[in-house]
Order: sequence, then C-alpha cells, then structure tokens
Amino acid sequence: MRSLRDRVHSLEQRVRLMRVRRQNDRRVAAMAARVAANAQPVEGAPVVMFNASTRITGYSQNAAYHLLASWALRLQGVQVVHFVCQAGMTRCPLGTNRDDFSAAPPCADCQLQSFRAYPQPGSANALQRGFVFHSDERLEAAIAGLSLDQLSAFEFGGLPLGALVL
Repeated sequence: MRSLRDRVHSLEQRVRLMRVRRQNDRRVAAMAARVAANAQPVEGAPVVMFNASTRITGYSQNAAYHLLASWALRLQGVQVVHFVCQAGMTRCPLGTNRDDFSAAPPCADCQLQSFRAYPQPGSANALQRGFVFHSDERLEAAIAGLSLDQLSAFEFGGLPLGALVL
C-alpha cells in the first residue's frame, strides 16, 4: 500500500497537471479567437481536416501541428472544415485503455478538448462537422469472420472500404 506521503504527492501532481491543462486550454481558446478575428474572406474550395492525434490529456505534437496548420489556412482565406469525432467509434485507437481493452473510449474528455480547440458555429471561414456512431447490421454481417486479407479487399455498397481503412 502506498504511504500517505506518496498519495499526497500524487494528488499534488494531478492538481498541478489539471491547472496547467486549463491554462493551456485558455491560451488555445484565446489564440483561436484571434485567428477568427483576423481570418481573411473565403476564396476557393474548402480544405477538410481530421485530427487523428490524441488530445485526450493535452496536445501532442501532431495535434498542435494540425491546429496550427488549420489556423494558417484560415488566416490566408481558406475555409477549413474540421471533421470531429463525437463518440463516433466503438473502439478508439487514441483512447485505448492498455489495462482493459474492453473499456469504452474516453469520449467525454476528447469531445471537451475538441470543443475548446475547434471553431464553434458562426466562426469566420471555419466549419465543424461531427460524426457519430451508427450501427449497420448488414455491414457487420458482411465482415463477420473475414480474414485480414479478405478485409483488405472488402467492398461494400460500391466503396473499397478495405483499401480505405486498412
């Protein structure tokens, strides 16, 4: 059993980390507001962006790069459409619990981070499009029992899903 001193130290670290994350979230929100205020009028086709990097416990380098790239595009007058997960995956590779693979992903934390980072409705030259999970029994039945090779070549409804996903 951990000593009281170790538990207090652990609690202090968690509180410090939460404070730093909140400060960072405020900085990101302030910069996002500055980008929105200085965004140029839209010219040309939009760019769709999806951040496949974790933001569950803060910003990874990939997540930060994604955000900076989207801001740079907006400042140049390019409309950016952020494709954002809204609990759209039954198993999230970014939120996998290594101690319990059957655990549901931490969707609430990820969605909160996305809400803070990405433009809200009405933002200048930026949109947010969410995706949610919709079960498809026909698709599930079609892939049940397929080998990896078969999944790689799998097509459904005229779409090469295997090639796109694997």
